[in-house]
Order: sequence, then structure tokens, then C-alpha cells
Amino acid sequence: MGVPCCRQPKLTPGFPNPCMAIRHTMERAHSVPVLSLDKLYQPEELGRWLKKTSEYAGNKVGFTVEEKIDGASIVLYYDGGELLCALTRGNGLVGNDVTANVKTIGAVPLRLSEDVTLAARGEIFLPLGRFAAVNAGMEEPYANPRNLAAGTLRRVKSSEAAAVPLDIFVYEGFFDPPAATHREALERLEALGFRLNPSAGWFSEAGDRDAVRRAHPSWTVGGLADIGGFLAAERARRAGLDYEIDGIVVKVDELAVRERLGATGHHPRWEIAYKFESPEGVTTVTAIEVQVGRTG
Repeated sequence: MGVPCCRQPKLTPGFPNPCMAIRHTMERAHSVPVLSLDKLYQPEELGRWLKKTSEYAGNKVGFTVEEKIDGASIVLYYDGGELLCALTRGNGLVGNDVTANVKTIGAVPLRLSEDVTLAARGEIFLPLGRFAAVNAGMEEPYANPRNLAAGTLRRVKSSEAAAVPLDIFVYEGFFDPPAATHREALERLEALGFRLNPSAGWFSEAGDRDAVRRAHPSWTVGGLADIGGFLAAERARRAGLDYEIDGIVVKVDELAVRERLGATGHHPRWEIAYKFESPEGVTTVTAIEVQVGRTG
């Protein structure tokens, strides 16, 4: 399975370059498996997961909590500070090379502020305001921004992709040497020029909360008991966001603990998705048309 998903992929030397792995197809092998997330739907389930994970780590673990953007997953590979290629998640081991289309997204840095080699994971999405503007000029409007974002990434002509105003939030970075914590990795990503979602939280029974507040003034910071309030606040503000979210993602902050927890063949044990309820609406049937098929 290659390098564990919580560690830095060493692209050079001796590390397979994902952008050259399958030269004659649109598919490329990921340098690190992009696993799925295990999912929870009830606050009590999340509470049990937090308790179990904290006990395993000796109650000295922190958790970062981030919005789960409803978009299209992407992995950006940089070599010497230059964007080498961009791959969709695909099946987690192999993804589609959509580099040309991703380069049309203004928020994706083509050249970093340092000559570093890294992999960055993020979510490409179409803000709701921009989606409404695109649909305003269509005879047949698109169904939702998520499908439009994913479809745009797969377009053959990058000029067509450039016409759709996509955006991105980056949420994971793999460096060599690796960062000690997820917070540290996020801070370095931001310093390199990546766009991060400012709506996040950090919760722990240990650690310097004031230091985290100073470093991330837009974050919600507190103890584990405060995660429930963050969930409620995110659910309440969901309808007013300019992008779609379908839950939150909770991650162990310390990378050493992540490595000890490991992963199954399906998902990391140090990360969980708490899914919100799907939006509901009322459909009114205005007419029913009955047709006879060719066989009667």
C-alpha cells in the first residue's frame, strides 16, 4: 500500500513519481492511498469515538475539526515548488490526471513560495453564488454545484474548464520531514500560498489553547466537551454558507498518534466523518401523464 496515509510521500529520490507512473493513459497512481472515511450520524456515536481514541492516546491528544465540503476531491503534487500534477481521488490508489483543468483554478498555486516537494489534498467546489450565475445563462440549468465541479474537472478542453469559476480549500499536507501535528501542516500550507477554510476548530484536554487561538483566530478552540457546541453551530450556519457542506471531519492532531492508530483497508482509524442530515423539501405533483409502451 506504500507510505501510510498520515506520512509524507518522498517523491524524490527513489519514490515513484505519480505523474509519470502510467504515462500513456489519463490515470496515475497515487503516491499515498486516498482512503475513504468511516462515518457517524449521531452525536453519541461521535462521543464514543472521541473517548475511545483519547484513551488510546493517553488523554493527551488534540482533535482538529473541519467542515466536510461537498465537492470533488483532489490531490496536488508539487516538486521543487512547482505544480507537477493534479489527480482525482479515483479508486483511492489510482486517479485521473486533471492537471490542465486544475491549472485554470485561480486559487490553486502553480508555483509555491518555497522550492518544496509535497502532496496536498483538498476539495474543489463551486460557490453557490457562482453556480447561480452559471445557471442563469443556461437553457437547461445544472442540477447542483457538486456535479458541475466534478464534471468540469473531467472536461477534455481546459478552455471549457476555465469558463467555470471553481474554487478550492486545501485540508491536508504531506511534507518531508513531516510536521509534528496537523495544525503545523496547515500553517505551513497557508504560508506556502494554499487557500484553507477558516472555519475549523481545535479541541483538547491538554495543550496550550491560548497559543492555538493566537495562531488561528477564526477557529473555535476548547475542550472535548465543546465539540458538541461546534457541531450545533455548524449545522445552524450551514444554510447561510456560500458553499455546500454535508458534515464535519474530526482528525487526531498529532501525527505520531495517527501512525500508531493506523488504518484499515477502507479508512484511517484516526479520522471520522460526522454526517449531517440531508436537506429535505416538499415535492408537489402537478400532473401525471400516462403513456402506452410499444408492446402495449
